Amino acid sequence: MADRGAIEEIFARYAWGMDSRQFQFTRETFAEDARFTLDIQGTPAIEPLSGAAIGDFIETTTREQKDQRRHVITNLHIEDEREDSATAIAYLSLLVTENDELHAQATGVYRTEVDRRDGEWRFRTMHLDLDRPF
Repeated sequence: MADRGAIEEIFARYAWGMDSRQFQFTRETFAEDARFTLDIQGTPAIEPLSGAAIGDFIETTTREQKDQRRHVITNLHIEDEREDSATAIAYLSLLVTENDELHAQATGVYRTEVDRRDGEWRFRTMHLDLDRPF
């Protein structure tokens, strides 16, 4: 059976890395051969990314943002559990503070496949489907 606490932790590290601009945390949540896709309102927003290009995309995109973002990841649902892999689905609520104003920027759903390799859980695939632009 998959380790729910460890899977929750990789989502937390992924979000913390972006929100604190400590991108190594986010990079470390992905397996070396990971794949990332992003849709906005059901339409592909980027070409699929793999490996180190995922971390590069996240860092570049985040550095361009001048506001403070908080990725709130909730409602984790785990499917297809095995000892060393699972499918993990969760909601995203993206909150933004800018000019002392707080607003909800976007919501979405993460659909991921996670693996445990060498004792560490990592994202093998991540698809983010946003309800509106981020």
